[in-house]
Amino acid sequence: MNLRHLLPATLLAISSSAFAQTNSTPQGRPAREILDSLKAGRERWARARVVEYRIQSHAYCFCGYLPEAFAKQFPLLTIRQDSIIAREKGKPNTPPSPEFTIPKLFDRIEEDANTDGRIIDQLELNPVYGFPMRYKAHDPLSPDDWLELVVDSFAVVRHP
Repeated sequence: MNLRHLLPATLLAISSSAFAQTNSTPQGRPAREILDSLKAGRERWARARVVEYRIQSHAYCFCGYLPEAFAKQFPLLTIRQDSIIAREKGKPNTPPSPEFTIPKLFDRIEEDANTDGRIIDQLELNPVYGFPMRYKAHDPLSPDDWLELVVDSFAVVRHP
């Protein structure tokens, strides 16, 4: 390659890599969009009037767990009128998880959406009942501060 072609090719490579670096950072979803989605999901959940349900969820995060935490976890919950009435062993080898009821899932995500600097990467709501099924968020200033919540299974036990 002669020098006449080398200089333009070099400038193009430098400018394109700078452009890619500028735009490669994910921006997440706007807080207003998340809050609107949560509001619609809460309304669907309220209209469903579920009195009792079973839910299994887990959380991924930059967390350290001792082996005994895996042995004693009870991720499969039976919930009646927003109170946990039964705990059972869920899937083996899933990470320990906070015990989330559907209202607590909504509250946790809404708290993140209202926190400055928190970036919400993903929010998926159940199409029938409106509750959060998958949620991912992170803090771009703290690489270890990230959270992913996943609802593995959900079943309605009783409607009114």
